[in-house]
Amino acid sequence: MLRFGEAVRNSVQQHKQRWDEGIGFLERETFDAFLKLPAPERKLIREVILTFAKVHAEPGVAPDKALG
Repeated sequence: MLRFGEAVRNSVQQHKQRWDEGIGFLERETFDAFLKLPAPERKLIREVILTFAKVHAEPGVAPDKALG
């Protein structure tokens, strides 16, 4: 807080709150399982998820903007 100020701290807290409210038990369970996978499998799963996200993205929205 001393280095970046109150605004950055508030931004981080808001992002964390949004994250906590945005996921339920199934997502948490999935994330935990994902994190336990070896790196090559995590990379593959990430690519699969990003592919699905691109396919289901809103028209006119850049793929990287559709994910966050």
